[in-house]
Amino acid sequence: MKRALLLSLAAMAAMGMSAALPAGYQPEKVNYDVTYRWGFINKVAGHGTIETSCSSDGHFQGTLTGHSIPWGGRIYSVEDKLLANFEGIAEAGLPTEKITYKLGRYYKPELSQANSFDFSNPATYWTTDGTGTLDASADTKEAVTITADMLSLFYYVKAIDFAQAAPGAKYNIKITNPDGTASGLTITYGGEQTVNVGPAEIPTYAIVFNYDYDGAPSAYPVHAWVSKEGRIPVIISAQLVIGHMEMIARL
Repeated sequence: MKRALLLSLAAMAAMGMSAALPAGYQPEKVNYDVTYRWGFINKVAGHGTIETSCSSDGHFQGTLTGHSIPWGGRIYSVEDKLLANFEGIAEAGLPTEKITYKLGRYYKPELSQANSFDFSNPATYWTTDGTGTLDASADTKEAVTITADMLSLFYYVKAIDFAQAAPGAKYNIKITNPDGTASGLTITYGGEQTVNVGPAEIPTYAIVFNYDYDGAPSAYPVHAWVSKEGRIPVIISAQLVIGHMEMIARL
């Protein structure tokens, strides 16, 4: 039995895959600056905080709160929450994800409303579960949904042993939504890279991840650089319709 397990792990390594690691971890909080680039515009456009944790038996929870610096007379904000169970080890040594609760909320109060914003009025926000009625474009709705899904990435970067993977390795992960429908995530490993985060040079694993949206891979594949020490996404980057957005950790 032990020899068969070792042979199985060796076969996965030969294919560029790697076994999942134990990924229970204590509550973790990461603050980010959000940079926006479009044409000659290159500015810090907002701030965000991501808090995640996972118990030893696979119960994960994550939240994101973020808002823009006052821009164009409004403050654009998101609030996301994801609860999921990571159950066992599936094929290729990967855990399966069962989402038990997901909510992404997007709102954009005018500056005059910033200190008295009515979170109880559905007209002031749009949510992934359809409870808000704020007008939001299809691109915005997809971006908000993917941002909520993205919280589980903070689990996967700890659960997948990239040190044993070959550049180009792909991880196809099965996800079950709260309503029982199937979804998925593809992570592509790009190799080891050193990136600058402020004045620090951080050794990282470079990855590209793409969650499904409406039954197909999202139009917004996201690049991330994950610190080798601590397994924290220190840069998260995506090309959106409105320009290039990048989240950079404040270490």
